[in-house]
Amino acid sequence: MLYEIQAGRLRYEQAEDTMGEEIAIIAHNEMIAQLNEEDAFDRLLMKALSDDTIRYERHEGMDVCCMTFAQKQRMHVFRQARYLWIVITECAELDQQMNELMASEECAWTLHKVFAAILMKQLKGADHALDQFQEQLVKLEEDVIKGRCDKEMVTHILQLRTSLLQRANGYGLTQDALSALALNENRFYRDQECKELQLLHQQVTRLVQRVSGLQDYVSELRDAYQTQMDIDLNVTMRIFTVMTALFLPLSLITSWYGMNFDMPEYAMQNGYVFVLAISVLLTIALLIYFKRHRWF
Repeated sequence: MLYEIQAGRLRYEQAEDTMGEEIAIIAHNEMIAQLNEEDAFDRLLMKALSDDTIRYERHEGMDVCCMTFAQKQRMHVFRQARYLWIVITECAELDQQMNELMASEECAWTLHKVFAAILMKQLKGADHALDQFQEQLVKLEEDVIKGRCDKEMVTHILQLRTSLLQRANGYGLTQDALSALALNENRFYRDQECKELQLLHQQVTRLVQRVSGLQDYVSELRDAYQTQMDIDLNVTMRIFTVMTALFLPLSLITSWYGMNFDMPEYAMQNGYVFVLAISVLLTIALLIYFKRHRWF
């Protein structure tokens, strides 16, 4: 979708030969399809779009940036003196945002103000995504504390860890790209606008710090999960130990009276009942002993 800024007003572009500043929100595939390999400028755009590396490039009369604020989505920004082109995988959200900007009462729009507004919206979306990550981690922590652990929890923790690692790398490189853009080597921005770019850079820095905190949270959660698994294993081993200790004296009695010797108890009229009573009393005594010592 094409937009233009005329006398500070943001609106849809109505003529190809507009004298105002032009803004284009274009889907990645659509942009690639429109480029002509025989044209030198189009070859430059095609080369930039084919590279998903998050970066800043300075060309004569044009700044090229590749940024990311959402997982697996790249936003290529091409800035010239009178043009701002944003190429993104899914542009419906940006078009909706542009409609909101046009509906506002702002009457002093510039390319930088539009660009800054788009970046702020992307930053809020990234912040909201991190809120969702945090909610998932809190829920997982509650499950660990309450002992509601299962095999899928390990997979979930690893997925969150991988996703946060990807975001940390993306935000860090976006931070570097914004820092390079704020140097204003092509002189597209006024001093105040460069300061605003530095503020956006600080916002991305805060995102990087927040992701780092969530990564520490995931590491602590993984350790807590492993600790809970060890506790559960210890409880299981304790149960088996108690059962073994209970049946060991009975096994000794069984093996004792299983020998081929003529024992005096064989001649007793109630010898079987006597041995049975001893076994029961011994088992009860051991249970009381283990219970007092909190073995189970």
